[in-house]
Amino acid sequence: MLIFPFVLSIACIGLWKPNECAGHPWNSENIRCKRFTLCMHLQDSQKPNGPIYPLSFSKVTKTSMKHTSVSLTWNRNEVSRLLHFLGIFQIKENAEILYPFHHLLNRFRRQVKQEAKTVVSGQTAVLICPSDRRIVENIVWSKEGLTLPVNPRQSIMSNGSLFIQKVTQSSDGGEYYCRYHDDRHRSKNYVVILRVAEPPTISSFQFPSDVVLGMRVRVMCSVIRGDPPFHFTWLKDGSVLSASDGLNVQYFQDYSILSTGNLVSKNSGNYTCSVNNGAGSASHSAPLTVNVPPSWILEPQNSEVILEGSVRIDCSAEGLPAPTITWRKATNNEPADYTPIYNSHKHTVYPNGSLFIHSASKDEEGYYLCEARNGYGANLNKLTNLTVHQPPTFAVKFRSHSAQKGQSVDLSCSAAGDKPIKFTWKKNGRMLTNSSRYKFSTSELQQSTAVSILEIINADRNDSGIYLCRSHNEYGRDEMKIQLLIQEEPGPPSNLSVTNVTGRTISLAWEEPYTGNSDISRYIIKYHKELPGHQRSQIINRTVEGSQRTAVLRGLEPDSSYLVSIDAQNIIGRGRESNRIRVKTGQEAPSGPPEEVAAQATGPNSIKVTWKPPQEDYWNGKIIGYYIGYKPAGETLHMYKTVHVKDVISREQYHLTNLKRSTTYHITIHAFNSKGPGPRSDEVQVKTLDDVPPSAPDLKMLSKSTSSITLKWYQRATFGASVVDYKLHYWEENDQMGWTVIPIATNLNQYTVQNLKCGRTYQFFMTSHNSVGRSEPSNKLIIRTTGAENQVYGKTSQDVIQMKEIGNTPPLDYVSSEDGTQRSSPYSQSTNHCPPREPMFDSRPGRDRKNFIRTPLPTILYQSRPVVTTNTSQEPLASALLQGEGGTSAPIMSTAGRMNQRERPYESLVLITDPSSFETNRQWDF
Repeated sequence: MLIFPFVLSIACIGLWKPNECAGHPWNSENIRCKRFTLCMHLQDSQKPNGPIYPLSFSKVTKTSMKHTSVSLTWNRNEVSRLLHFLGIFQIKENAEILYPFHHLLNRFRRQVKQEAKTVVSGQTAVLICPSDRRIVENIVWSKEGLTLPVNPRQSIMSNGSLFIQKVTQSSDGGEYYCRYHDDRHRSKNYVVILRVAEPPTISSFQFPSDVVLGMRVRVMCSVIRGDPPFHFTWLKDGSVLSASDGLNVQYFQDYSILSTGNLVSKNSGNYTCSVNNGAGSASHSAPLTVNVPPSWILEPQNSEVILEGSVRIDCSAEGLPAPTITWRKATNNEPADYTPIYNSHKHTVYPNGSLFIHSASKDEEGYYLCEARNGYGANLNKLTNLTVHQPPTFAVKFRSHSAQKGQSVDLSCSAAGDKPIKFTWKKNGRMLTNSSRYKFSTSELQQSTAVSILEIINADRNDSGIYLCRSHNEYGRDEMKIQLLIQEEPGPPSNLSVTNVTGRTISLAWEEPYTGNSDISRYIIKYHKELPGHQRSQIINRTVEGSQRTAVLRGLEPDSSYLVSIDAQNIIGRGRESNRIRVKTGQEAPSGPPEEVAAQATGPNSIKVTWKPPQEDYWNGKIIGYYIGYKPAGETLHMYKTVHVKDVISREQYHLTNLKRSTTYHITIHAFNSKGPGPRSDEVQVKTLDDVPPSAPDLKMLSKSTSSITLKWYQRATFGASVVDYKLHYWEENDQMGWTVIPIATNLNQYTVQNLKCGRTYQFFMTSHNSVGRSEPSNKLIIRTTGAENQVYGKTSQDVIQMKEIGNTPPLDYVSSEDGTQRSSPYSQSTNHCPPREPMFDSRPGRDRKNFIRTPLPTILYQSRPVVTTNTSQEPLASALLQGEGGTSAPIMSTAGRMNQRERPYESLVLITDPSSFETNRQWDF
C-alpha cells in the first residue's frame, strides 16, 4: 500500500461524492474543504462523459484546517490512470503538490511510456508494444482493467502487437496498456492512446427536374457525421467550379450552398459536392438539367428531284431536351389534311430530323410539313414543297419485232417525261438518218408522252439486228432496244458428223444453221442404203426436235454403206439440205444360220459335212469361217472344229476325222465373222461306217517312149476289206476331152499306157476299190512322152522355163515333186521329132477298145493338198466317180483319217463339168 500526503486542494478533487466531485470547480476559492466526504472514483470535470477512475482508500487523517492527509490504495491497473489524471490536473491548475507525491509522480512518469495513434473509423488498427521494437517477452494488453482480447475483432499477433478490425470511436477509442518484460527481465509498462477519427458523411441533395431557362435554383451540401474541420469543394462535370460558370458558392463550418439567380442552358450539367476532414472524404453528385424550348438550326426549303432520284430535305432544331422532329405530307397536293411519314423503303427520317426520299416518283411530289417539339415552349412548324421532274422514260426497255423478208417494217418507241422530248435512232452503234429505206416521224400522244416511228422499206436479212431508240430532255435520257428479226427459211445445218457407229445404228451430230430469225421447229434427216450398180434404195426421213443437235439412226443393216443428209425447218419453211456424208455401219455377228447342212460318213472314223452359207442379208459382215460342232448321240456338249475361209462359195465342205467307229453323231454349224458367231444351224445326224475303203496305191513310172508310158504300183497295207480292182486315171494336159479311166485287175502291179502323143505331158493317178468303196487317189505323176519339145516342169504348171545346156548330168526317168506328184526328167527326152500320131483308141493286147473308158468332158481330178477349185456340186462329182465302175453305187469314202500325213497326200477333189464355165469356182476338201 502507498500513502500519498495530499495538498488539501488536491484531496478535495477526489474526496467528494460523484456529483460533488464532478461539479466542483477548478479554482482556488474552493481549495479548502469543509466537508470530508470521500469519492469512490475520480473523473475529469472537462469530460463529463469521460472515463471514470475507481479508487479505494484506507484512512483519512486531518491534521489541521489547512492540511489533511489521506491514505489511498489502488491496484497496478489504476496507477497509470491516476497518474495520468493527476498529471493533467497539475498542468491545468498548476496545483502545488507536496514533496512526497511530486517525486512519486516523476518516478512513475519515467517508468510508464505512452504513444498516441490515430485510425480512421472502419479501418484496422495495429498497436505495437513497445514502439521501439526492442526484444520483449510476456506481452499482455489490457483496456479499462480488462485483459484483451475481449471480442472477435481483437487479436494478439505473434509479435505481441494488438490487431483490431473495423475500429469505431465508441468501442475502440481510448488507452491501451501493455505490460511486458525487457531483455533484463524487468517488468515494464507501455500506454498506447488510440484515437478513432470519423470521416465525413454528406446528406444527399438534388436539383428540381422541371427547371426552365431563366429560373433560380439553390442546393445545400451538409455534413451530418464526421470530425471537423471540414473542407468543401464544388465540381461541374468533373471539373472544379469556376467563376465563369456564373454560379455562387457559400461555405460554412459543416455545410455549403450552391445557387444562381438566372439559369442559362450552359448551366446544365452534373454537379458534385466533395468534403474532406483528414480522416476521409465524401462526395455527392446531382444532375442539373436546364430545359430549353426548340429553335431552328436548319429550316426546311423547297426542293427538286429527278424522277427515280433521291433527295434529302433538311429540318434541324435544337433545345433541351432535344426536340422530336416529325414529318407529314399533304394529300391531294394541297397544304391541308396531312398524313404522317414513317420510316419505310421509300422514306427515311434521320435522327437529326432530315427527311430522305428514295427513288422519288410522281407520288412523292407535293407539300411537306416539318414540326419540332420537346414539351417546353411552342412547337416549331415549317411547310416546304417538293417538285419531281421526269426525264424521258420507256416503260419497256427491250422488245422483239419480227417480219418476213421483203415486207416493210414499222418500229416505234414511246417515252413519258417532261417536254420537250427528242429522239434519235441507231442500229448496231451506227446513227440512222432519213433515206430511201429509212423514214422517221415523231408525235405527241398525251400531256407527257411522245412517240417516234422508224419505217424500214423492203426489209431483208441485213436489216435484222438491234435498234436503239434514245430519248432525252432537260432532265435526263433513256434508251429502248428493239430486236428486229427478218425471218426466212433456215440455212443448211453445218458440220454434220458421225459420233458413233454400231452394226445397226449411226449417231450423228451437227451444228445449228442460220435459223432465219425463227426458231427451228425440227430437223429432217434423210438417209438411204447404197446398193451396187445403179440401184437406189428407198430414202428414209427421220424427224428430230429443233432443240436437239444429235440423233441416232436405228434399224440399219450391219456392214452397209449409207448416205446421210439433214435439213432444218422453221415457221417460214424448210431450208436447204446439208452436204451428204457416207457412213458404213459396223459388223455384227451373223444373224442367220448356215443352210442345207448335210453330213455323209466317209469311213468308220470320218464324216464329210457340206453346207451352204447363210443368206447374204444375214451375214452382217464378211464371213471368215465356220464353227462345226459335233457330239456323239447321248452327250450334251459339242466339240468344235474351226474352218477359216477366204472367200465364201456356194457350198462348203469339211471332213471330220478321228471319230468313233459305227457311232451316231449330231452335227451343227455356226458361221462367224469379225464380231463373233451367228446362230447355229439345225442339227443333222450321221453314223460312221463299220469298215474302211482300201488305202491308196503307191504309183511309179517304169519307162516311157514317144507313144507309151509304163507304170508300176504297190498296194499299201489296208485295214478293211480286200482290194477287188484298180482303176488308172490319166489325162493329157490342156486336153478338153477329160480323164480316161482304165480298170485293172488286182493280180497286176504294172501297166503300159499306149497310143499316147509324142512330146505331150500326161497326168496319172490310181485308185483302189473294195466292197466298202474306193480309196483316195494315189500320188499323182506328171510325165512327158519323149519327143522334140524341151520343157522343164517345176512344182506347178505355172513354173515353166526354157531348156538350156545343162552339161553331162545323167538322165532320169521322172522327177518326184514335193507335193507328192512325179514328173519325168527333161534330160531323158530325145531331141528326135515325134512320129506321126496314131489313132487314140488303138487296140491293145488282151483288151478291147470297149474296155477303155474315156470320160466325157466332165472330168474327175484328184489333186494334191494345194486346193484346186471347181464350179460343180457334189451330185455331178459322185456320178463322175462312178463312171468306169460298171454302174456300181459304191460310195465315195476317204481313209484320210486312218493315214498319216505322208500316206494321204491328196485331199482335194476337183470336177470340171463345163470348160466354158470357169468364172466361178467351188471347192470340196476331202
